Amino acid sequence: MVPRLTPPASLTTLPPEHLPEPASNHLDDLTENHVISAGLYHLARERLKGLVEWIEKTNKELRGDE
Repeated sequence: MVPRLTPPASLTTLPPEHLPEPASNHLDDLTENHVISAGLYHLARERLKGLVEWIEKTNKELRGDE
């Protein structure tokens, strides 16, 4: 079976172009903004990891290394 050469859409969704800005310079707002930004980073990291895994798996399938 020939593998699909188009990765799943869930792995190619781009992260936001800009990170959100804190509502103010108060510690609570800065902390909340950091948590949100860190969460966005981890989502983007997981997508990238999934995309790399998909590429490696697809490459093995194309070479017949399964």
